[in-house]
Amino acid sequence: MTWLQKAADRARIESKVTDFQAHDLRRTCATRLAKAGVPDAVLKMILNHSLGKDITGVYNQYKYFEERKKAMNAWSRQLLAIVRRDQMMKVG
Repeated sequence: MTWLQKAADRARIESKVTDFQAHDLRRTCATRLAKAGVPDAVLKMILNHSLGKDITGVYNQYKYFEERKKAMNAWSRQLLAIVRRDQMMKVG
């Protein structure tokens, strides 16, 4: 069992949401990043998807490393805020 599957199992148990799947984390991340204004090309690279088979996807070999790093750092800050808020609610 991979670490992601173990984490999904813990999330399922803790949240009591029985139909939760590890892939739901990818969907949530992608949705939140899109809402935050991350361009589709960057989002596709984060998800390890191709840029597409049209002419732009074929010729564009740029990997968007800095843009991906910026987006994932922003996502990390959002997750930390959510976790901290949850921890404060449990203490209070």
